[in-house]
Amino acid sequence: MWIPFLGQRYEKEMLGLELYFHFINELHCQNNVSIFEDMPLPKLNFPSFHFKLRENESRQEIFDEVRRKWVILTPEEWVRQHTLKWLIEEKGYPASLLAIEKAIQVNGLTKRCDIVAFNTKAEAILVVECKSNDVNISQAVFDQAARYNMTLNVDLFLLTNGINHFCCKADHTAQSYVFLKELPNYHFQNE
Repeated sequence: MWIPFLGQRYEKEMLGLELYFHFINELHCQNNVSIFEDMPLPKLNFPSFHFKLRENESRQEIFDEVRRKWVILTPEEWVRQHTLKWLIEEKGYPASLLAIEKAIQVNGLTKRCDIVAFNTKAEAILVVECKSNDVNISQAVFDQAARYNMTLNVDLFLLTNGINHFCCKADHTAQSYVFLKELPNYHFQNE
């Protein structure tokens, strides 16, 4: 049974109906309106956050505050940036302990985890796999995240497409997972 860890959809004012961006001057966008004509930015099931956006040589970019650089704004990146903001601002995960697109070896192949959170002992404590909002969270997507999690031997993993969020706690001995209603805050992970 799939159980969204957010428990319920956010109230109207938290749904992100107004998306705030900083683009030279602060621009306000409502609903699916975007400063980029060819790429509407969808509402996601996260609180509203402020993002820096720009167009650079006909490419839309978003500023990644964790990596401290501009990255190409794709639908998956839109979800990843919301997830990062949510982890930092709502769940208390320190930005300095987050790795973005971390390379790992899975069955001899190099793969990239969207987000990995560490504790102060440099141990991975959370793996996050982000998908575009138009990608359904299927068993295949879940299995991909589970493989990444098993490789890193992490207790928690989060799978999100920005609309649906699933959080699991691993039982490495039984090689199984238990779905959680909510992702624990960082301070609980660091004890």
